[in-house]
Amino acid sequence: MRYLILCLLPFSLTLSAAVQQFGHTLQSSEWHSSGDRNRCEFRQDIPGFGSAIFAREAGEEIQLVFNTHRPFAPEHALELIALPPSWNHRYLPQPIETIEPQELKEGALQLASPIALKALNALESGLNPSLRHRPATTHIDLVEARLSAINLQPDYSHFLLCLENLYPYKFEFVELSKIYFASGKSNLTADDRARLDQIITYVKADPSVQAIEIFGYTDSRGFRHKNALLGEERAQAVRDYLEQHGITHLTVYQHSFGERKPFASNQSATGRSQNRVVVAKLLKELRTEPIIEQQEQGVLPEFEIINRPNASRFGSETDSSGAEGGLDSDGSGEEYSYPRF
Repeated sequence: MRYLILCLLPFSLTLSAAVQQFGHTLQSSEWHSSGDRNRCEFRQDIPGFGSAIFAREAGEEIQLVFNTHRPFAPEHALELIALPPSWNHRYLPQPIETIEPQELKEGALQLASPIALKALNALESGLNPSLRHRPATTHIDLVEARLSAINLQPDYSHFLLCLENLYPYKFEFVELSKIYFASGKSNLTADDRARLDQIITYVKADPSVQAIEIFGYTDSRGFRHKNALLGEERAQAVRDYLEQHGITHLTVYQHSFGERKPFASNQSATGRSQNRVVVAKLLKELRTEPIIEQQEQGVLPEFEIINRPNASRFGSETDSSGAEGGLDSDGSGEEYSYPRF
């Protein structure tokens, strides 16, 4: 019993203070749900205080956000408690969470998923989640912003349905992907397949995706024509995986740039590793322009200057214990005495 009293002591002290309350009456309480497949909201305006919004975006966890024009006292913690209905005198307030001042942002308090879910569970149980804090500029001891569990329906059901239909991720999360390859290889790793699985999950959920670009690249080691074939093999490996997992309805723009249009300098191992890649991009509209195949005639990228007289394109840049080395294609080496465009 003594332990219970000690646990409830902070909240009993809160109850004994002069509290300025903001909230709805039984007659005025109302909730509003809104959203689409990218974001869902469940909102109650709190007269005189601001609003409270349960919100979740695709691929993210749910949050509870209190917006207010009343500044919080930055040196005091806030309390989120669940209050019983005014007619129910059998139950004491139940603590939900104590929020430290460093979590506050100007004009808003964002509470992460575990706290938001506790507040939702309280509403479902007929309790009223309430935020208590010390105001920064008034003589009032405490300010209480109370949510009302009255008239949750039908908007709460609409909110739950919206949550069920959210996309698994934001489109921006899966729109552009880079799949990197080992030197001379075109096989997918477990990490590559995991990333492609995310693309597959999203495309199956979003009918607005119409096409995908799959462009293969290599570094500059090896014969150019063999690197073009290797870039195609890498692009095809990505396409095959997508099609094997049910992505057969998209328009596919597949192309190998080989060693053309590198992303980084081929003069270093790090740069070459960035150039051994497949870039996959989801499109919500079909392309209206053809794929540009080559650099403009006569324009030499600065990181291709290594193709100058007496500059070898082959051989290992590490010793026998190094991680890279070897060719990007399977061809044998040769030297070029002039730059190639």
